[in-house]
Amino acid sequence: MIRMILRAVLWLVPVAVYIAIFLILEVEQNATFWTSVLVLAFAYVMLAVSFVAVPRSRIAAILAMPLILVASIYFTAELIAASIFIYVPDIPYPWVIITQLILAALFLVVFLTTMSSNEAIATQIETQHADVLVIKSAVTRITALGRVAHDPRLAKSLEGLAEEFRYSPTMRSNQVREVDAQIAVQLERLESLVHIQASQEETVGQIAAISGALASRNEAIKLRQ
Repeated sequence: MIRMILRAVLWLVPVAVYIAIFLILEVEQNATFWTSVLVLAFAYVMLAVSFVAVPRSRIAAILAMPLILVASIYFTAELIAASIFIYVPDIPYPWVIITQLILAALFLVVFLTTMSSNEAIATQIETQHADVLVIKSAVTRITALGRVAHDPRLAKSLEGLAEEFRYSPTMRSNQVREVDAQIAVQLERLESLVHIQASQEETVGQIAAISGALASRNEAIKLRQ
């Protein structure tokens, strides 16, 4: 908790220094001054949030740039705008408000859209990893079933199925998404049948179903390549 407070204080130091410079220069502290400082502080906070809260590995779909870069551009634009408004006293206050609102609105639209895109991308990546993990872990899971199988012929069938998974591609393809999900369900069903010592006919039938789904999946990936 103390460390988080110290980090927050450190993040606010540059803004405090920025305000102190204008105070030293005896710049008039009017509505334009405080509006520009507050909006700049907001831009700086958003920069800090994007830097700390958003993983850098996630790339925003919109504008094809990381969120930290979007926030940096907004902060730079606000820094320039705030400095101009403070140093040039002849600019009418309504123009200051309008300009700041337009910049903030544009940033918020990009920020929220980017966050939504990043979450969608992250969810898709997690789903893909989960599907690939099913294929990768199948060899270990089926081999373990072969060790507990009481019938030698069933153990042999399980060994053959494990070999089929061993030499199956683990690459992800949208064309086989449904098949991967189907295989995951079938593997769970197979584990259940083996552990409850179901009839050999039912268990072998489940093995054949998984083998057929796996062959269909591998063929679809092969044709795609």
